[in-house]
Amino acid sequence: MKSKEVEILYDQARVSLLAAQTAALLYVYFMWGQFSKSIFLPWIIVFSLLTMVRYGFVYAYFKAVDHSKYYKVWLRRFLVGTALSGAMWGGLAFLILPSQDPNFTAATILVVSGLVGGSLSTYAIIRSAYLTYSSFSLWPLMYILLIQDETTLKLFGLIIFVYYIFMGVCMFRFNTMLKKALYLQFENIDLLHQLKLDKEKITAVNQELELDIELRKETEKELLQAKNKAEGLADVLSTLSVKDALTDITNRRGFDEHLANAWNRAIRNCSSISLILCDVDYFKNYNDHYGHPRGDDVLKMIATTIDKRVRRGSDLVARYGGEEFAIILSEANIEQAYSIAEQIRIAVKDLAIPHEKSSVDEHVTISLGLASLVPNLEVHSPYLIEQADQALYSAKEEGRNQVFPEINQNKVSILGASN
Repeated sequence: MKSKEVEILYDQARVSLLAAQTAALLYVYFMWGQFSKSIFLPWIIVFSLLTMVRYGFVYAYFKAVDHSKYYKVWLRRFLVGTALSGAMWGGLAFLILPSQDPNFTAATILVVSGLVGGSLSTYAIIRSAYLTYSSFSLWPLMYILLIQDETTLKLFGLIIFVYYIFMGVCMFRFNTMLKKALYLQFENIDLLHQLKLDKEKITAVNQELELDIELRKETEKELLQAKNKAEGLADVLSTLSVKDALTDITNRRGFDEHLANAWNRAIRNCSSISLILCDVDYFKNYNDHYGHPRGDDVLKMIATTIDKRVRRGSDLVARYGGEEFAIILSEANIEQAYSIAEQIRIAVKDLAIPHEKSSVDEHVTISLGLASLVPNLEVHSPYLIEQADQALYSAKEEGRNQVFPEINQNKVSILGASN
């Protein structure tokens, strides 16, 4: 993996070095009259020589037959070149900034920032390469602007700092995606190799079985049956992995998977998503008084009752934990979620399951908390769970056997009101 990452880095350098050299030449050409030639001329000469040396390293890398074996040495060489290239741009800031011409200052900032942005796609495969280049390029520029007395220049410095942080975050995310893609590539190669070996084994077996056609057919039949059996077993195991053994509804793992998928779908469609959390009132008292077997029967009955009232295929009923249940409602706002929650509360109460140890009612009841929002990339699904959990807590605090927020009493939460 590391050797392949270095190879990708050097391969991308063929383009990035040419782009950086072109940008440097254009920059010097257009800014030639702004400052003394004694500054620009030595700078562009040194920068060009450095680029040629780095091109030499790239050429030597691909000519070397053992570059994958000594990838650490080649990586260190690349990082040194990257640091020097970045330092050339950063050092230029100390020589020519701040300029009396604000357009020149802005142009310098745009060129250096643009090169750092462009390096994201070429250096992100190895974090240290990007961080080295961006730090040596932007930090000197940021420093020389922040120490100035003029407010506009300080503002430029702060903008560069924010840009540096933002691009760093983007680089880490991009780096993670690239590493995953590279890992999958190696995994696919191993899989193809394994498939090739399997094919060779099957060919050898077939050659041995050619003397007895009937035996080969029987063997193929058994293999097919084994394959079908394995696939069927895999389907069963997949189903069992997201099923709650007691209530036969989805378990917490299935809930997490479904919420993640529904959340992403809601972001794509710009639609709302609602979550209802339910808790059986004084269920511990019920278990202590009637016994755990009867408590399990109650949970089964409540799970069935809730499941019957959530009919859409895109919705989900899950056992969230213990005596707690969760309902995910896709494309449902808070008013629709409240209507379903109230129906569930009434249906559970109508089961008329005796509960002598309840402080709310003589029968088993439930408390429900709901939350609803239209997701976006700045909000994550745990926030919806947190809001629903807070609503459930409020339902308990206000006397249980109720749905919170009670929209008919103008108690809609901020999340619900947004729908």
